[in-house]
Amino acid sequence: MSAYEQDQLVTKTSVILSKPDDWEKWFFVRKNTANRDGMWPYVNPGLSGEEFKQLQHEKPQERPIWRFKNKKLSEKQDVDIEDLSAEEVSVHSMWARKFEREEARWLQKEKALKEFKAEIARTIDVKHLDLIVNCTDLYSRLTTLKKHLCPSVSERNHQLRNLDAWFDEWVTIIRLLTEARMPEIDGNRSQEDFIISVRGLDDS
Repeated sequence: MSAYEQDQLVTKTSVILSKPDDWEKWFFVRKNTANRDGMWPYVNPGLSGEEFKQLQHEKPQERPIWRFKNKKLSEKQDVDIEDLSAEEVSVHSMWARKFEREEARWLQKEKALKEFKAEIARTIDVKHLDLIVNCTDLYSRLTTLKKHLCPSVSERNHQLRNLDAWFDEWVTIIRLLTEARMPEIDGNRSQEDFIISVRGLDDS
């Protein structure tokens, strides 16, 4: 396994969607995966139901051999490749090569979507699986998870206000300790404690 693949594995497995506080990091990693595979237009929960692309609608369609006859035939007539003229065979061959390329690209997208679908199931807390158990496609999975676990604007503002209050309190405590000449503020000790506390908040 390459270093890139190892990094991807660690990133995918370390961000688990368990609570609203996890949404931003979890969503960032999922979006990054979808963009890398060209899947974001098919799963973007920010789009309306009419706007997002559906891969099934893009599946290349085979053409029956009778359609390559210059002479108009009814759909019910049996025509084999041997019944085509040299010119008709040439047209059919060009179409077949193009169809194979388009089908290969479509199958690659289909595989990527299936892997992404499994990735979502693996990276959400088991207690939230009931939210998506009846979702038949990736778009509905992401829109459902967003509806239930993405913090609202008011929740985000509340978190920021709490953080501002916590920071103001920290500054006040350091000032009081400095005025009292307490040993807790000697050297870089207070800065180190601050960094440890911030990391604790980030992990909570």
